[in-house]
Amino acid sequence: MKMKDWLILVIVLLLAGGGMALASFKASSVTSAQNQPASHEDEGAEEAHGTIPVGALKSAGIKTNRAGPGKIIVTLNLPGEVSINADRTAHIVPRVPGIVRQVLKNLGDLVKAGEVIAILESPQLGQAKIDYLSAKQTFDIAKVDLEWGQTIHRNTKRMLELLKQKPELANIQSELDGALVGENKARLLSTYAGLQLARSNFDRERELRDKNISSEADFLTARKEYESAQAEYASTYEEISFRYRTRLLQAQRAYRVSESALRNAERRLHLLGLSDEDVAALPEGREHDVNVAIYEMRAPFDGTIVEKHIALGEFLREDDDPFVVADLDSVWVNITVYAKDLFLVHTGQQVFIRADGIAEEVSGAITYLGPVVGEKTRTALARIVLPNPDGHWRPGLFVTASIAVREEEVPVAVPTTALQTLEEKTVVFVKEDGAFKPRPVIVGRRNGKLVEIAGGLKPGEHYVTEGAFTLKAQLMKESFGEGH
Repeated sequence: MKMKDWLILVIVLLLAGGGMALASFKASSVTSAQNQPASHEDEGAEEAHGTIPVGALKSAGIKTNRAGPGKIIVTLNLPGEVSINADRTAHIVPRVPGIVRQVLKNLGDLVKAGEVIAILESPQLGQAKIDYLSAKQTFDIAKVDLEWGQTIHRNTKRMLELLKQKPELANIQSELDGALVGENKARLLSTYAGLQLARSNFDRERELRDKNISSEADFLTARKEYESAQAEYASTYEEISFRYRTRLLQAQRAYRVSESALRNAERRLHLLGLSDEDVAALPEGREHDVNVAIYEMRAPFDGTIVEKHIALGEFLREDDDPFVVADLDSVWVNITVYAKDLFLVHTGQQVFIRADGIAEEVSGAITYLGPVVGEKTRTALARIVLPNPDGHWRPGLFVTASIAVREEEVPVAVPTTALQTLEEKTVVFVKEDGAFKPRPVIVGRRNGKLVEIAGGLKPGEHYVTEGAFTLKAQLMKESFGEGH
């Protein structure tokens, strides 16, 4: 059908309410589903006079099939309501008390995970940040001190091992050239040089005495000085051996204490809601002190602001919940199950959901069936989780839930695409005598895709399964043309 014909058809329907356009369509009234279906002769007498030759719409995509049996799912219709998926809902609370300085999101706004939605000023958070920065500074100093102590310890140990070999002083200084030993090096090498000198003097005096060149008194004096130098060197050696190990132990202890304090300060910041990235980005200069009290409230995941209880300048406590964020990409459908129907309902059953204003019928499976019947309502709760990517299923919407109870074979079942409405009657287009004729039918049970035909269409008759709307539009167009 051309666009021009479509426009004419729509305009006429709007102006005439559709009544005049269907003046030539004289179909019998549809009896109720409780009545017995009419015989084929009666149906033929009451069929609509409007027909469309089969060859008139060769390119319209008309598909037909023989009427026959089908399996219809018998359903239990129960009321229900769409609600927020509580598993994808978050009450955003401030981790610290503070004054609201900025409110960045409003009711109904979409948010992304990690997005800032409000900013508070919190002295408690500011103090926690200052404590962390102080602990970090102490830790950094302890770390440098430990590294220095480890270097001194390593070089001192090396120096002591060299001295055990009693090398020449020049050799020791050559070996330790550039090595950081600290004050230990000067003291120990000084006493070692004194020892070397005293030994040399003693050896010379002893040799002179043996040759009767030097007196006994000079020899005894040299021996005394040598023994004194030995004692001083031994004392210095032991003292430095003890001190360099003790110094390292002190540095290690200070490092561990400062590390523990830093971790505790960092852990407190995490408890107050700061991430690792937030902690790493903390300023360390006094010029940034004004920002340390800033606390950012962030969205935990992608969602929609469904509740908002926050105002600029308001003081929030830790137990306040200024925002509620929900991920509406999926919702719950809570179904009311009456006590008398509980034996028919169980988890895993298929449920068809429909609501006024939403043309599409969707389905899902029962994931939860309440174990308790309400004392006052005498009902139980059944729930399905419904995907909602387009946002059509809004929380608070009342729905009708058709729970699949069992399957039944029916003599005649047609797809829902075969049904059309003419003059407020449900019809199917039947292929008869080389033409498509609209025939009123009695509709029985349905399961979303198939509809039971309780009367008006017999098994074996050819009917239109796809393209029925095109036939309806063509019939209305021809009826309008004949009337004018």
